[in-house]
Amino acid sequence: MIFLGREISYPLAAEVALKFNEISYIFSLAYPTGELKHGPLALLDQSTTVMLFSHQDQQIYQKILIAAQEVRARVESLVVCAYEGQHELIALGTMVFLLPRSSDTLLGPMVAIGVLQYLICMTADQLKRPIDKPRHLAKSVTVE
Repeated sequence: MIFLGREISYPLAAEVALKFNEISYIFSLAYPTGELKHGPLALLDQSTTVMLFSHQDQQIYQKILIAAQEVRARVESLVVCAYEGQHELIALGTMVFLLPRSSDTLLGPMVAIGVLQYLICMTADQLKRPIDKPRHLAKSVTVE
């Protein structure tokens, strides 16, 4: 899976990709949509699933929309996390998570994170992965 975002939605894409790797063992990468033509575009084919995270700011949204059009021309499955009213982006998605708009664009990813954590857990559960005890992860607490 490839996860794409721009500005504040890129860290969200990176976090979701990391969790997909850790919990479901599905190989995932995150890229900023502005870097799409510098490598990730070469990875796309009909078997690649791409998840794209939108942004509430209109100028940034327009750039994300262009990236989504490029991706959709190359993949069969484009999962979109879009905000209410982003009809052009919603139409490009094969699966859409529709998010309510927040009063502050910086809070936009906070609206999405709960839904995405649920998606990751359900994916791992369907694949029979041990959600509470992922393999090979180092514990962050050390004993002296």
